Amino acid sequence: MIDTPTVPACRERDIVDALAAQGYAVVANFLAEPTIVALRREAGRHAAAGELAAAGVGRGGARMERADIRGDRVRWLDDDASVPAERALRDALEALRSAINRELTLGLFEFEGHYAHYAPGAHYARHRDRFRDDDARVLSCVLYLNEGWCDYWTPQIYWRIDSEGQPYAELLKWWIGENKQGRHVWPGNYISAVNNTAYGFSAPGSGST
Repeated sequence: MIDTPTVPACRERDIVDALAAQGYAVVANFLAEPTIVALRREAGRHAAAGELAAAGVGRGGARMERADIRGDRVRWLDDDASVPAERALRDALEALRSAINRELTLGLFEFEGHYAHYAPGAHYARHRDRFRDDDARVLSCVLYLNEGWCDYWTPQIYWRIDSEGQPYAELLKWWIGENKQGRHVWPGNYISAVNNTAYGFSAPGSGST
């Protein structure tokens, strides 16, 4: 069972403000985790069934497949999606489209989207996400479905090595054990207390400790 999400008004406001200020927005947890899991499962099902097609560049008679430019395989989303997670995605993006049009008057009137699978080594060269002969306003959205995609973990372990209440080594061991995807683990340390004082280092040029 997938609940159809609504984008909270505060989240819409944050996205609109970011688009107005810098032209893009990075949004964590845009959809609920069950929806992401269901979409990931659906993408995997299409891939296993051989239902992904090589993506191309250009359109019409100029369309071609150039893996050196774009190497992903795609499946377009149906307008009348029967998959609950896909409907949930469409509903969330529709609410966001309405908010953006209302606040920024962009005139966004339609949506098209697809699953994209990148095999190891595949990439999509940097590009502008519209055709050269098309002057319509476009707002692109990328939703990452990968599980465990992070470069590194930085747990904040601020206690002394010999702390009795918070054993540093045991805490670090626990964080490493939670790192199921084998990413780098770089613990964050409280360097201000390297000399066992509240502020155990000298600030540059201050001469104080």
